[in-house]
Amino acid sequence: MNWNSDVGVNSQNQSQSLESKGSRPLFAFQEKRREYLAEIQKSRRDGYLKDARMLLMESRKTAETTKLNEKTSEPKVRTEEMEFESLAGQMTQMKPNKKKDDEIEEERKEGGAKKGKSKYDDRKMLNYFAKQLTVPDYLISIPPHLHEDLWFAIPKPAGTRTLVFAGGYKTISRDKNGHILHKFTSYLPGGWQSADHGKTTILDAIYVEAQKTYYVLDILYLKDNPLVHESTESRHFMMESFVFGDSKEKLAERNLFNEYRFILLPKLSCSVEVLQACYTENTPYVKDGILFYHKMAPYLSAFQGTNPYILHWKDKFTSMYPYETEAGEEVTEDVYAVLELSKTNELKTLDDIYLAKMDTELKEKLGLFTGNLIRVVLKGIKINEMAEEIRDGVHIDKVEPLKKSSIKRACADSLSKIIFQYQMRSKPITYSELEQGVINNNKEKEEDANLL
Repeated sequence: MNWNSDVGVNSQNQSQSLESKGSRPLFAFQEKRREYLAEIQKSRRDGYLKDARMLLMESRKTAETTKLNEKTSEPKVRTEEMEFESLAGQMTQMKPNKKKDDEIEEERKEGGAKKGKSKYDDRKMLNYFAKQLTVPDYLISIPPHLHEDLWFAIPKPAGTRTLVFAGGYKTISRDKNGHILHKFTSYLPGGWQSADHGKTTILDAIYVEAQKTYYVLDILYLKDNPLVHESTESRHFMMESFVFGDSKEKLAERNLFNEYRFILLPKLSCSVEVLQACYTENTPYVKDGILFYHKMAPYLSAFQGTNPYILHWKDKFTSMYPYETEAGEEVTEDVYAVLELSKTNELKTLDDIYLAKMDTELKEKLGLFTGNLIRVVLKGIKINEMAEEIRDGVHIDKVEPLKKSSIKRACADSLSKIIFQYQMRSKPITYSELEQGVINNNKEKEEDANLL
């Protein structure tokens, strides 16, 4: 298979069979959310378009600020984005103007800077860009319809998740927290002197520093046309035909006009053979697990929560870092996570699942405010997989806040990530179970088809 087209659970639950794993009530929340999103997908089309147009306008504002900044030599107090984009020449590696978290929090308490644009406003703008990226759910149970007719499978590259904007002869990439990673020229539509220079293309990609390569996962915009409401199949076809197409070879080579390589990751139907290839075959990059894309799903930004139409699975064989731990610490039963502080002083996940109440005294000691992200350790997790509701199925003995997360981080962790990390420490979904699930689902699909 060519992955580079250019080159505290009880013992009864622990011993559950594969067949029962597909119907555990607690883990049905992902499937219920997929069904719910499918129902509202048609009615939300106008909303998707509105959100996409706002993203396009914001990206153009940044580009206009860049041009204005580059024309003047007068020194100014500049924001982080202006600091990046005012640099002359064709520099491909730039470091941001570092801002201390406590300075930003101080401005927040005082209601913003007295003069000019506040650093807290900068963080809000960075969050806006960061949350345009979709956030995959972790695969904590095997979907009953995970088969080749409905899902793609991709070996995920280990690297920096990015949002790539190409327009006005320039290409700008932002990391998952909204910060500018690179500013350069490329052969992407809108990123060089072509007929499409006045139009913007926006891609979802993973940047691999060792190869100076962007591996493209998805597309949000194509030459000013929003594609977020289109199906995964349609979006991939548009990338193959109109982004890469005749430019495929040029995008795969580095030169003065294409400073970083762009390679479209192939999306292959999730057959047993494809799944085996994802797991066992070598790729031109270091793997970080496997991504499963639902073929008929729209592109959902983080503003809409996690995306149950994209599932991330990994183990020790497919990822260098399958466990989430503190730096230098060994893996224990404790699960580390980043949670958000709500208005009611509760700690919640990205998908608005409330896990604990924040102690007021500790909140003041850590200097926390509503919306802050906190690094915590979750002790004594117990999962009742047969519970009907999440509040009855997930029990945590103690949520111990460790420290305030960096202000530069945009999103809290999701519930599925926390459960996945718990499973990794107790009884993970193994590759053999995953493969058998796909075999069973394909078999059931064929049997249903024969009945028609």
